[in-house]
Amino acid sequence: MICHNGFDRNAAQAACRSKNKKLQMFSTNYEWEASSTDLHDKCYFEYNSDPFVVPCEFILDSFSCTSDATSLNDCTYTPLFQHQCTNDMHVGIACA
Repeated sequence: MICHNGFDRNAAQAACRSKNKKLQMFSTNYEWEASSTDLHDKCYFEYNSDPFVVPCEFILDSFSCTSDATSLNDCTYTPLFQHQCTNDMHVGIACA
């Protein structure tokens, strides 16, 4: 999961470019709900009534990307798994 701190349009475009896709939308401040019936820590999201289930653990935070970045590797961010994020700070992007 990616935390929204510093994650902007440049970062979203870099993520899509890394897959040879174009950015369609990005949004910050997604909230998640943990399931009490799951043995594994998963996040449940909904976008346009479509459900998404992903691991909850934050991996990346505090992004800084230039407008010409071609992947998130071209950006700077905190060391992996080091973050100051809460359950309402997820990022969502769509590429096509």
